[in-house]
Amino acid sequence: MDVLIIGRADDPHVTSVNAELGRIGKSTTILSCNPPTGLTVRLHNNDIDVCVDGKKFTDKTIIYNRNKIYARRFGKDPKFVVDYVESSQWKAITNEIMGAFESRTFNNLSSIGALSNKLIQSIEASKLGFLLPNSTISNIYSDIVTEFENSREVITKSINELFIPNFSMPLGYCSLMTSKVSLGDFDFYRSGPLSSPSLVQKMIRKQKELRICCIGEDSICFAIEPVDGHFGIDWRKNENRVMFKLENLDLGIKQSLIAFMRKFNLFTGQFDVILSEDEGYYFLECNPQGQWYWLDEISDGQISKLYARELSRVQSLV
Repeated sequence: MDVLIIGRADDPHVTSVNAELGRIGKSTTILSCNPPTGLTVRLHNNDIDVCVDGKKFTDKTIIYNRNKIYARRFGKDPKFVVDYVESSQWKAITNEIMGAFESRTFNNLSSIGALSNKLIQSIEASKLGFLLPNSTISNIYSDIVTEFENSREVITKSINELFIPNFSMPLGYCSLMTSKVSLGDFDFYRSGPLSSPSLVQKMIRKQKELRICCIGEDSICFAIEPVDGHFGIDWRKNENRVMFKLENLDLGIKQSLIAFMRKFNLFTGQFDVILSEDEGYYFLECNPQGQWYWLDEISDGQISKLYARELSRVQSLV
């Protein structure tokens, strides 16, 4: 086994990379919770032995970490509870495997953990020359007011991955997306500090919004453009009203992203960047496990091919 892919076998981010690795002659196995794969982990005689679907994890095997395992988190139906418990157990054991073979896991858990801190992301991005939208995180009304006074238009977003119950969705929940707000939306802070601070941020007027897929030291950039010429606040809310097209990435920005990747020891990352009306590049975030498959479909498989090429390269160095 050359590459062990940890992820769901029904995830196109997994199946597309697996197919491309097969095309270039690499032996792969998918360790999946859905549908479940046969897995045995033994700790015998001070040695760890991993066997997936009858194939042994060897000294030459690397791990591609696409461990996006979601469980139904909301609802009283017993199937929600069972699904949550099973998914949690599966994620725990796969994290144990990736932790034990950290140096051969791409992206490894330490890198992903470091990037979970958005403040650290922003600080490092600013050191590399990116602009940052002015932001305030506070539960004090007067400080929220100050951000509104300093910024012409203000948006809010969740500080971490925040889920809201929504039983019309396949997983029983949806995520909180970026929204434009007015000062009146924060009247509930007038009575005094609350236990949950809010993030308010100056809205950047966009010339373009960029989604940049970085793999190894290469990248593929897409411009996100509105069909009707009007930029929304969060393109995910109106996916049918935006189009994506391949875009040549500014060389200086590409070099800054590569430096960011090196800083956090990343194999891959999906970057969201705004090119403002006054030609400034604003860093929003890097998601090491971000989605990209719909971009692969419109670019003739360029992203999955790059993943396979880079995984093959690092595997040959083991």
